[in-house]
Amino acid sequence: MYGFSREYKILIPIFLLLMTYVSLPPYTGSRYYLLPIICIYLWIKLLFTPYRVDLSDDQAVTFKSIIRKIIIYPNEIEKIVDHMFSYKIILRKGSVNVSTLMDRPYELKRAIENLINTHGAKSAADT
Repeated sequence: MYGFSREYKILIPIFLLLMTYVSLPPYTGSRYYLLPIICIYLWIKLLFTPYRVDLSDDQAVTFKSIIRKIIIYPNEIEKIVDHMFSYKIILRKGSVNVSTLMDRPYELKRAIENLINTHGAKSAADT
């Protein structure tokens, strides 16, 4: 099981609540119209970013976020792309962003890549 540490589970919502408070009217200046938009974007990212990843014995990878739960198998994964604070797992039907703020994020990435490699070797031997 891979997930966020307790500190991040506390600090990230506090930061977003503080940002929500700051982005509410009344505010002055011409550039403050971006604050509510940025705040909404960050809330959406928080709700859809997995906070827990489980690897099961049947080679399924489960991503649990606040809103959704995604179960994928190695044959559904197209590729893994690195970004600054996350990496994106591109699937045949969509994608999943995994934050690097999790515990052992690159160990999780290696485990998923190993699942892809072992599954790819089996499918090549079958054909």
